[in-house]
Amino acid sequence: MPPRKSNIDEADHGPEAGLVPNPDLTPARWFVPVVVLALFAWLFGDALFRGGMFVFRDAGHYYYPLFKLVAEEWGAARVPLWNPYENLGQPLAGDPTASVFYPGKLVFALPLGFDWAYRVYIVGHVLLAAGAAFRLARHWQASAMAAGVCAVSYAFCGNVLFQYCNVVFLIGAAWLPLAVLAADRMLSGRNPRQAVMFGVVLSMMTLGGDPQMAYNAGMMAAAYALLLWWRQRSAGDDNGENTECDRPATQRNVVALLRTRPAILAIAATAGLTLSAAQVLPSMEFASLSGRTENEGISQRVLCRDMRPGTHGGNIYAFSVGPWRMAEYVWPNVSGRQFPVHRRWLEVVPAEGRIWVPSLYMGILPLLLAVGSLRFRRAKPRRVWMSWAAVLSVAAGFGWYGFGWLLREMQIETVVGEPFGGLYWLMTVVLPGYASFRYPAKLLVVASLGLSVLASWGWDDAFSGKSRVGRWFPWLGGLSLLGLIASLAVRPWFGGWLADVKPDMLFGPLDVAGAANDMSFAFAQTAVLCGLFYLLIRKASGANDSRLQRFQAAALLLVAIDLAVANGWMVACSPAGQWHEKSAVAEAIAKQHARRHGESAMPARVYRHPLWMRPSWREAGSADRMKESMQWDHATLWPKYNLADRISVLDVQGAMKPRKKGSELFSASSLAEYVILPGDKRLRGAERVPVDVPDVSLWIPKIGPQLVFLDEGKGGRGLSRWELLRHDPSRVEVEVELARPGTIVLSEQFYPGWRLWVKSDDKQPREVPIIETGGSLRGAKLPAGRHKLVYSYRPTSVYLGAIISGIAWLLVLVMSAIWIRDVLCKRTVG
Repeated sequence: MPPRKSNIDEADHGPEAGLVPNPDLTPARWFVPVVVLALFAWLFGDALFRGGMFVFRDAGHYYYPLFKLVAEEWGAARVPLWNPYENLGQPLAGDPTASVFYPGKLVFALPLGFDWAYRVYIVGHVLLAAGAAFRLARHWQASAMAAGVCAVSYAFCGNVLFQYCNVVFLIGAAWLPLAVLAADRMLSGRNPRQAVMFGVVLSMMTLGGDPQMAYNAGMMAAAYALLLWWRQRSAGDDNGENTECDRPATQRNVVALLRTRPAILAIAATAGLTLSAAQVLPSMEFASLSGRTENEGISQRVLCRDMRPGTHGGNIYAFSVGPWRMAEYVWPNVSGRQFPVHRRWLEVVPAEGRIWVPSLYMGILPLLLAVGSLRFRRAKPRRVWMSWAAVLSVAAGFGWYGFGWLLREMQIETVVGEPFGGLYWLMTVVLPGYASFRYPAKLLVVASLGLSVLASWGWDDAFSGKSRVGRWFPWLGGLSLLGLIASLAVRPWFGGWLADVKPDMLFGPLDVAGAANDMSFAFAQTAVLCGLFYLLIRKASGANDSRLQRFQAAALLLVAIDLAVANGWMVACSPAGQWHEKSAVAEAIAKQHARRHGESAMPARVYRHPLWMRPSWREAGSADRMKESMQWDHATLWPKYNLADRISVLDVQGAMKPRKKGSELFSASSLAEYVILPGDKRLRGAERVPVDVPDVSLWIPKIGPQLVFLDEGKGGRGLSRWELLRHDPSRVEVEVELARPGTIVLSEQFYPGWRLWVKSDDKQPREVPIIETGGSLRGAKLPAGRHKLVYSYRPTSVYLGAIISGIAWLLVLVMSAIWIRDVLCKRTVG
């Protein structure tokens, strides 16, 4: 007897109600990839054809040196477990942004050279985002052209495209459409095999460095399961589980249980966690020992009235999206371009915060089609699902701008802080572990996917004459013309209104004329596009298949041109050769370090003053500011450029850093062998080293100890001699000679997983406990005599996670092989 399907499953696999997709003629099948590739080549032309490298934000100074360190460790036949060059050492495998075990990192093993591998790694995920969005739309019965607009509007919208600057979040965005696709298949068909595939996608997000997106995808799947259950219950179909009557009763019960949606979700979650355990376990360990899990009290977590700067609680709501920025969805760059010259006039708004992406634009046609396709009740479950996902993600992206913020803006006295009452606040309070994440603006990627899928459904409706969206274009076009006229009329007063906009510390003072031009061009662009799209949709109504295909092709091409003009400026590159130049500060430190310690020395320990920029940059903007800032950051070892020169920086802000505990015997300043300060600052009692970098000074304080001998808690002279024999990231060998018993303190981070073997005189090596000394350093009690100390990092969390993940991936491969065999057998029999 064939398995029984529920009514909701049968309906969910058909086309949209009342929608008959246009036949996919042959031109559509090649035209869509041509448009996608042409837009891709235009946006990334500097990197692909002109020798450029991605320079802005984390793409240049964070991920480039970090990924290079990981690649070099693998190239040296060492597993990248430990990073000794930041914060006196911290886990490398436990840092999600390093994505040490992500399969996509195999591109760095290809014979491309690191620069090309890095480019391919980034742009490859942009193409994956486009291809996955196209596949999702086709799965949901969209025509090829409609799926093309889904791919273009998703992969090249501001919220996804700009993630090339934050590579791990680009990876999450690239895999998200496949997560939604797998979730639909597993829940609509109640298929445990598809649940495993959903778990594979979740593991790709997590291993790639974006566990928050995996969490979001899991929440979306759970919400979809509830929606399907509710629809099924309302339809009176409470059974609907696939069973087979010719099986024994016990087996039928097991199969029925496994095909329930709660069981399907549990299988998916288990698969995702086990497949990514090699990343999850060490990351959880690192997070528990970092500031991400600081308990800041109920006023911080719930009432939000003590948002202390510099704490994780204070950073949770950083990069929130102001509600006024929703205008950027309609008018591209209406707020002014952020770089390379400062034109962002929207900073005149007192409540405007830090910018995650400089533009939210996804194309005016996809936006209107998506808005016209929103359905929150009476529609297919998948349309309701995508509608709620899009709207709620936008609302969550407001983050800081919650109910408490509204009360404060209305000058109403309240005991709660600004984020209180917002959707993102509710998520951090209710969802387990969600408070360990940060940056609400990241949720707009989910909104972008939902809107792009809705746009694909609206596309077929609009071009078949079954949608009223076409009537909106004259109204929006007219409104945009009024905006253009108003922007031109107020130009004489524009500079006065923006007098309170402060200079940007990187891009300089506001370019008022440029900001006005951006705003006027935004209104003009939308007005022109509204007219063109109105004509295309109107002429397409009632056209035969051949003419309809031409009108759709013209519309898709126009969407691509729209996005190229609106968002092309956001992909910033600088000549790749800059990354291979020597850092002037690093060269000066290397010379001094060799002179003081010889060649066999531990990495130089440097304290760099926290974030500062050249004062002259605030006074004047420059079209070459990206290149200038990269050169200056590289020269001054900010923030991860020290990794290339193997210099240890003592206080580095990143995704996570070890949390100090107890009263420290040694502070960062006392351990620093070299100090980098702004040019106008002085360090008392220190020697200044000449360095040819503007607005920078390099100092050598009193020599910080690399190895310390403690006698009853005080420094002593019991250390007769010591010599560094080896210093690899995960292994340190030191030989010491002690005149009397005491505690040897290695000036590196104490952390679980480090083990110490000591060979004293002619005795056999023995393991000696490492004790936490001074709040954060590695200490060991030793008797008098000559000893060889071997420190080795062997983290249980990584080894256990690797075993779990290895077994899980082996099972997935076996299951995949069996499934492929069954498919081939069925085809052979057929």
